[in-house]
Amino acid sequence: MKRRIALLLVGGMVAAGAILSPPVEHLAQAGSGGGTSASVSGTTLTITVNFDLCCTTNAAERTIYGPLIQDEVRAAENLWNQALAKLLAKGCFRIAVVFSEHLLDKPNWEGGYHEISIDFIHPGRPYSNDLTPGITHNDDTAWVYNNTTTGSFYESSMDIGTWAHEIGHLMGLGDDYGIDHALGGHGGSLPLPGRGGTMMENHGVIDQNLADRLADIATKAGVKLPSCWKGTITSTSDRHYFDGGANYMCSDAWTGTLSFIVVGQGTVAGSGALNLQGTAVCQAPGAAGGTHGLPPEVQTLNFSVGGERTTTGFDLQFNITSIFPPQPGSIDVAGIESLLSTSACPHLPGPKLSIPFDHPNHATGSPVLNIKLVQGCPKSPTELQIDLFSSTSTIVLNGP
Repeated sequence: MKRRIALLLVGGMVAAGAILSPPVEHLAQAGSGGGTSASVSGTTLTITVNFDLCCTTNAAERTIYGPLIQDEVRAAENLWNQALAKLLAKGCFRIAVVFSEHLLDKPNWEGGYHEISIDFIHPGRPYSNDLTPGITHNDDTAWVYNNTTTGSFYESSMDIGTWAHEIGHLMGLGDDYGIDHALGGHGGSLPLPGRGGTMMENHGVIDQNLADRLADIATKAGVKLPSCWKGTITSTSDRHYFDGGANYMCSDAWTGTLSFIVVGQGTVAGSGALNLQGTAVCQAPGAAGGTHGLPPEVQTLNFSVGGERTTTGFDLQFNITSIFPPQPGSIDVAGIESLLSTSACPHLPGPKLSIPFDHPNHATGSPVLNIKLVQGCPKSPTELQIDLFSSTSTIVLNGP
């Protein structure tokens, strides 16, 4: 329930408010590698916590407590993963956790594993140590990434929430409660502002705050996280219909958002959506406006974002993934498909859009696209496929 911290010495005396810890054995030297690590694959940050639990004293204890602890740790792992799967850390990437526990029968501590003593019989308040100088038990630190920490767990006092909370400390998270000093620091605690009912306060909800803090801790540990970018699109588009001897223009306007991450050597992966503003306006020479009996208009275009980051900006490509409403026959009446794809055929990405940087964390561009379609998709209402598509867009991107 608590993370113990380093003693602060002032003139050889223990500083007021410091939490006394028992002597620690088998503590890995700073910088020699910790029991917690993280890696990035695609759009997911995976945090791995390795810890030894020492020790069973006989075969009966191992038979009884081995499966029990394994189930409790898996349940704590699932508790974190189920919550984190619903959250985007920093607004754009996922976090997953892996908890790897080894129950020892002798104090043969393993390298790269936190060293936790466990009592199977007696009740007690579990804790782990963080020896980062100058911190309080509320502070998040990356110390566990560079050091194997020690602590004590009391199995009979630990439910699934307690395991999840304590392993939260082994991921570098501080407590979200403070000591009630009106009680002299004994027997009472108060949640930090806005943190009541959360995992690191009373074993409750795993929320966006915790997901973002885990990402921040990994950054402090030197993990290169995906670079997150978000932006807006405003577009106007035209489609000049020539099929069947027709000669009229349909125009419309769209606004939308997009977000993506930059991973590896600059690969972009993300998604976005454009929403039709009002209705298309179609005008034939000498005729009033209207849609001339065309199929229903698409209201929302969802698309994937691909491409790459370059030294001067982004080269992006958009590909339609779905439309709304999804009824058969719905079409983009005007020419926005010149931006999103060179055709409405599945899996064919749109043209490459160059969006240059104007600041290190900001890029903006106004691509103007004109496409003449004389064969292939998209098919016009009369299947003659000789329409002209055009669009003018402004894309604004903001990054970290």
